[in-house]
Amino acid sequence: MAATNYTAMIGNRPGYESPLTPKVCALPTTSSSRGIWLGLDYPFPIIMMQISLISIITLALRLMLKPLGQPPIVSQVLGGIILGPTILGHSKKYTDKVFPFQAKVVLDTFSLFGLMLFMFLIGVKMDISTALKSGRRSLLIAVFGLFLPIVWGSAVAYLLSRYMAVDPEFSIVLQATATVHSQSTFPVIASFLSELNILNSEIGHLATNAAIISDLCIFFIQVSNNAYYVSINTSYRNTVGNFISVSILIIILVFVLRPVALWINRQTPEGQPVKESHIFGIIAAVLGLGFIGQVIGQSYYQAPFLVGLVIPDGPPLGAALEERLQDFISVMFLPIFFTVCGLKVNVFAIAKKLREAFIIQIVLIFAVLAKTIGIMLPSLHSRMPFREAFTLALIMNSKGIIELCVYSEMFEAKMLDNQAFSILLMTVMITSGIIAPPVRSLYDPSRRYLTFKRNTIQHNGRNNELSILTCVHSPDDIPTIIKLLETSHPSNESPIKVCVLQLVELVGRSSSLFVDHRRQTEFSSQHTSTILKAFKYFEQTNKDSVSIHAFTSICPLATIHDDVCTLALEKKVALIIMPFHKQWLRGRTVQSSTAIRNLNCNVLGKAPCSVGILIDHNQLGRYRSLGNRKMMFSIAVLFFGGLDDQEALAYAERMAAGPNTKLRVIRLCMDGADNPFDTEMLNEFKINVSHNERVAYQEKKIRDGTRIMKILRSMNDAYDLVIVGRRHEDSALTYGLTEWSEFPELGIIGDILAAPDFEGVSFILVVQTRALVWGMPEQK
Repeated sequence: MAATNYTAMIGNRPGYESPLTPKVCALPTTSSSRGIWLGLDYPFPIIMMQISLISIITLALRLMLKPLGQPPIVSQVLGGIILGPTILGHSKKYTDKVFPFQAKVVLDTFSLFGLMLFMFLIGVKMDISTALKSGRRSLLIAVFGLFLPIVWGSAVAYLLSRYMAVDPEFSIVLQATATVHSQSTFPVIASFLSELNILNSEIGHLATNAAIISDLCIFFIQVSNNAYYVSINTSYRNTVGNFISVSILIIILVFVLRPVALWINRQTPEGQPVKESHIFGIIAAVLGLGFIGQVIGQSYYQAPFLVGLVIPDGPPLGAALEERLQDFISVMFLPIFFTVCGLKVNVFAIAKKLREAFIIQIVLIFAVLAKTIGIMLPSLHSRMPFREAFTLALIMNSKGIIELCVYSEMFEAKMLDNQAFSILLMTVMITSGIIAPPVRSLYDPSRRYLTFKRNTIQHNGRNNELSILTCVHSPDDIPTIIKLLETSHPSNESPIKVCVLQLVELVGRSSSLFVDHRRQTEFSSQHTSTILKAFKYFEQTNKDSVSIHAFTSICPLATIHDDVCTLALEKKVALIIMPFHKQWLRGRTVQSSTAIRNLNCNVLGKAPCSVGILIDHNQLGRYRSLGNRKMMFSIAVLFFGGLDDQEALAYAERMAAGPNTKLRVIRLCMDGADNPFDTEMLNEFKINVSHNERVAYQEKKIRDGTRIMKILRSMNDAYDLVIVGRRHEDSALTYGLTEWSEFPELGIIGDILAAPDFEGVSFILVVQTRALVWGMPEQK
């Protein structure tokens, strides 16, 4: 490990005659202060003041820049520049008091420690196997996007070095800069995508997979370069020693630490937390192996990163490590690292070397252009739209913590002077700030959900196969959904194709995952197995009339609606069934999730087909068997008018064909307020069910919301399932009811029925049809 030298001289102190005195550079003092009256120049209060100042400045800048779409790295680096010699550091008194030399060493240690843990956590979250299976397109994008800018940038650096008469040392800097700026590293890309909430979009999957492949290429190149450097600059004995020590480290990681991590996963029951002793042991291994890596000549973050790679991603261990470390690192340590980088920057020093700054920018511009071409060519070759290919190129050109880490190492190794380091750090910050806003405006995953036809039950046809997508959060959702599917009357003449999508929050990994269980049978958990078995049994009991295709989506809940909508679009689904975010038992709320509620709202706003929010009042106890078809199932449809009510009626008409189903359609209307589309739909419905004695139709004339409430209360305990449309036009019928609406995503009537007061109704299905279609006006 490199020793840290202090420059502060020690005066002669009586009684302090240790032989170590000439080697010590800082006056020994106590760590903590005993108060302002005895002076506060002690390490502990200084570091507390520095961290507080860093937090305040970066948070204030973050609040100001976030509305402009700027990522956190911009505010954090800019905070360091403000605190550094560029602005506040001009004052010598400020520098001596706030950032004295001794305290800078402590602050640097904090930042490097945090960076080491960050790299470990990135290794834990990285799923190399998924990237390697991602296909030819990701491989081509990674290879072309890496090697084309390296070759082009290095060539430009060589030509500039030769014809502009630069120093040999600066020529090496240009070559290194071209190589570093050509990379697209997984930590940077994953953080950037997560910040933009497009991690699990099509471009997000492609970018993360390409970044992982690019990182693997860079890793093998670095290993080869290090081996070559050691072989030509050291003795044969040192070369062999370096190879053996690195090999032993890898053997420990693969054959000792990974089996231990897998054993911890096996010893932890699903749904139970990982033992604290296991967490402590893994973190101790990170620190210990990081120390060993430094001893054998590796970078301080390489060994922790490799430790993270051998830890299984996802729950239980990967998720537990993320839960313990993520906030601690991202809130405290990473801002310190970025700020420390900014503290080394002196923007005014760049003016002293404008020629060198100009040359560096030329190299970087050519590297960016080459990378853009290298990303877009294979993307366009694979028939990706130009807009998305250009957006992907912008994403892959984003820079962040890894580039700052490399440039900081070069600065500490004296490969970069202060001016060159300032130029490169400013370039990283400006690049990050420039790329984010256009990516936000160019790429909207929901744009692709706009279709040229209405994928709805109403437009599906009465005797055609009905395609339904059901979303499942936990096994508790299974009975309600299966009962609804069973009530949908699957038959040989009118079968149902069900896509079951298990939604799992992304924890313990950085890249999202989408699993097709027909192709990846080895992926499973206890909850997944329960869900698959239940729907498989439902398929077997409805042979030739029901087909099940199961999937699992693992991604952030904030963007998991993209997977729902994408699957619905690809499978040409007519109806998406989403469980309501609240469940009741005997009038008491037993479960509520804001994240699931936001998910439902996002699906309602962006789905390419109809959506049904399924509310379960948890009265399934009276259904002894889901397969029992001898029990009559009573359904009611409240028809106020509008597209959503028309879709609800179309679904109920299909249900009414079942032999054990009773349906009552209640039309609530005012005098002279008939809509011709509603009248046409109702007349067609009456004709279709005229032969069915189990279907009843009635109209009720009402004048205000009070009458509606009386009708709704009369339905309590009278029906097993009530179906209602979500959206209705504002009228005297609903006047006064909107003021009491708690969940607007259910609509006015759905919100009333979802209350615990209506627990006598087992299920409520709130239906919204898809109205936004290319080239088709929305009907009212």
